[in-house]
Amino acid sequence: MSTRSNSGSGSRVLLVEGADDRWVIERLFERSGRTRSFDILQANGVDRLLNRIRLEVRIPHRAVLGVVVDSDDNIEARWEAIRSQFARVGIELPAERSNRGVIIASQPRIGVWLMPDNISSGQLEDFVQSMIPQDDRVWPLADSFVDSIPLELREFPPNKTTRAKLYSWLATRKEPGPMSRAIQARYLDIHAQNAQSFLSFLTELFDESIEGPR
Repeated sequence: MSTRSNSGSGSRVLLVEGADDRWVIERLFERSGRTRSFDILQANGVDRLLNRIRLEVRIPHRAVLGVVVDSDDNIEARWEAIRSQFARVGIELPAERSNRGVIIASQPRIGVWLMPDNISSGQLEDFVQSMIPQDDRVWPLADSFVDSIPLELREFPPNKTTRAKLYSWLATRKEPGPMSRAIQARYLDIHAQNAQSFLSFLTELFDESIEGPR
């Protein structure tokens, strides 16, 4: 198990939006048995993350910089915002995204993953929801419960509906808690496609033996 924490001092850094992202990624690596060879730096918000990109790229000893960010409501706008930040330091990201994430050979090497799957609008919660086992009998009930709440009684915006459903489901677990705990407690299937694709992306990005664009 890696002991690397929320540090940006290493040569290999993954920049994420917040604590939920950090802990979900840490628990995914623990469950998968893979060795985590990078530090995780949480920016505490998407705006701070975008502004931090230029600073992190310029750190002299930086060898690899990964960025994980929610697509939110408009994945095209989010991708262009990220491309713009890298362009300001002379790094050109491709106009087209890949469902496997984007990795380019530059100095430092750059990788970008848009939650949940690089092609859909959404957030970390959508990524985690995709790990709920397909035969889970409670998820359809949680899904139906939230859908049944009258619009005038909903205190969450429409783009947070998946989060409301996911946390309703998490509350029914034997050990209720955050998303990261559900991974640790094996309530979630880390062999689900999105989880495996994300783990493969991170493993490839931080593998120093791999060079060149993808």
